[in-house]
Amino acid sequence: MNRLAHLKLNTHLFATDLGDLGAGEFFCPNCGAPITAADQKCPNCHFDLVAYRQQTTGEPADNKPASEVAKKKITQTAATDKQKAADSANNVATSAADILSEINSEENPEEIFKKLKAASTQIAAEEPKLTPKKGESVASSAMESRRVTHALDKTKDISDLVDQVRAVSNDQEQAKIASSSAAEDKAQQAPALKTDQPVKKTVKPKATEDSQAPVKRPIAKKLEQPAEPVKDDSQAISATETAQKGSKPTTNEKKTNPEEKVQRSSNAKKQRSLRTWLGVLIALIIVLLIAFFWGKAHYSRQAQLDRTFTALATEKPSTVSDVMVSSNKNLTLNLGNSRPFVRYLRANKNYLATSKKQLKTDSKTTDGTLSFVKTGRTFIFDKYQLEIKPIYRLIKTDIPSPSIYLDGQNMTAKKENTVQKIGPFIPGKYTLTVTGETQNKTLKRTAYPTFLAADAQTIDLTLKPVAPVIQSNVADGQVYVNNEKKGDLKNGQLKLNSLTWQPDLKVVVKKTVDSKTYQSKAATISKNSDGQTIDASLPQFLTTTKAQNSLEQLYKTVSSETHGQNKSYQTNQQLANYFTQGASADWYSRLNKFIQQAQMPTSNIDYTDFAVKVNQVQAQSLTDATVNFDVTYTTHYLASSGKQPRIQTFRYTTAHLKTTNGTTKIVDLGSSEQKIADNNANS
Repeated sequence: MNRLAHLKLNTHLFATDLGDLGAGEFFCPNCGAPITAADQKCPNCHFDLVAYRQQTTGEPADNKPASEVAKKKITQTAATDKQKAADSANNVATSAADILSEINSEENPEEIFKKLKAASTQIAAEEPKLTPKKGESVASSAMESRRVTHALDKTKDISDLVDQVRAVSNDQEQAKIASSSAAEDKAQQAPALKTDQPVKKTVKPKATEDSQAPVKRPIAKKLEQPAEPVKDDSQAISATETAQKGSKPTTNEKKTNPEEKVQRSSNAKKQRSLRTWLGVLIALIIVLLIAFFWGKAHYSRQAQLDRTFTALATEKPSTVSDVMVSSNKNLTLNLGNSRPFVRYLRANKNYLATSKKQLKTDSKTTDGTLSFVKTGRTFIFDKYQLEIKPIYRLIKTDIPSPSIYLDGQNMTAKKENTVQKIGPFIPGKYTLTVTGETQNKTLKRTAYPTFLAADAQTIDLTLKPVAPVIQSNVADGQVYVNNEKKGDLKNGQLKLNSLTWQPDLKVVVKKTVDSKTYQSKAATISKNSDGQTIDASLPQFLTTTKAQNSLEQLYKTVSSETHGQNKSYQTNQQLANYFTQGASADWYSRLNKFIQQAQMPTSNIDYTDFAVKVNQVQAQSLTDATVNFDVTYTTHYLASSGKQPRIQTFRYTTAHLKTTNGTTKIVDLGSSEQKIADNNANS
């Protein structure tokens, strides 16, 4: 709707508004019949107009409806209106109809306003002079005259409305310039601009010289200036009609053809689609960034190393075989062949911590067993794998065709040889068994080695039979070889038959006394110990060394008393101290008699030496023991006799020694004296 149509509509509404006529001036405020200013009572209803005019001050009456009180009362006299119309007629030559016909809807609004104002002035100047027609009463003629006066009065409002519309238009133009960029964007997308809330504006009307008070004319609503000139008069909607229908703000809508609507809809869909795809793209980028940084941390070398060693710490063969791979394609890890490595981890608790510390900075451990290497990629991240180095070993024996078993699995080579190569197998703790036939005997040797990459490559598993004699200082006891019982002592001895030698072969003797078990120190059985005697004495009992020392002290004292300078020897208290019964002991008497015979002048003996050798000690208890020993007598004669030294050896097998509070004394040297050697000198 163009501005001309909008203006016409507004002026029409104001011209038909009863309140603009001025209640009590031209129409009866009681019945609404036309009246004149000189009427004291209404010709129709006889309403007292004088009293009414005295009570009113120009404001609308309280009993008037709101639709009739849109503007203030205008007090103008008909004479003043006619005088102004006459003055305007002198300056305007063109009729009001001609002026209005020249108005073009496409003209500048200012030009339209000027023409409308000129038309209103021309109409006032062309006021007709009504005279009563023939046969018409004076009252009817006066009534028609008032109607014409009313019409002329309304034409003046056109001029006022032009000024008001221009003011409203200027206000809206300023509001449009001051609007924000966001409002402009929204206005471009909307099909038409919407009006703001209606704004009431009061315009003071022109006052005549006869007016006693200024007359106020209310404007219906303030119109919002449209963004562009409206071109279609058929779509004109006045602010007053809008307010009467729903008291809603007026909206000047811009006409849009169907193609523009389709184009706008298409553009809106494209924008929504673009925003949707842009949102999806941003979300995808965020997800990818989160996944990237999570993966970067999760698949870092350190994180993979931590997870691998956490799995190894479970010490479960199934888990260990899952997190490790063999560096040799000939060996595939599984539940079975991973057990030796698990056994090694259980026996060496610090191995994992040490290996992990080394692999943090190096690609392999110092022993070369484990390596942490890059084997590929997981997505875009490096993949690391723990590799274990399989090992081979050489098994050496002294028989040509041994059978070799590793954890019960036969590893024997097809080619017979004293040295055989086994592998590959995973490092760890194993049970290694070798069997073979030699000297019509079946030999078996078992070892429990730990194989690591840095260990020696050759293992000596010599199969050699040995039969040592185990002798102890106890008469009876149990013999154990590498914690395996081999037999019982008899008279303090046991010969081990069918024993296969191996390194670190150890033998111990155990004896139980009063429910308490005593054990000898471990003695080593060497490869060359076949037929040899191995001592396995218990230190808690009388040992061979203690017995040897006690007997040597005894015979040393006897030897010193046989020297020639001791001719006056009768008794020796020192000799008696070696016996538990002192001088009353039987063997004290025997030795004392031997000394006395050696000192006789007729014996020609200068002195006698004794050499003691303890053969065996058989302890019956912690205090008492039977001793088997040899004594060699060497008798030296005087030089004047011309005799040679005589050497004789005697064996005593039933000597009884007793230990009390750490001191060992002789109870008896026994009755079984046997000469086992004699040089028979001087015979």
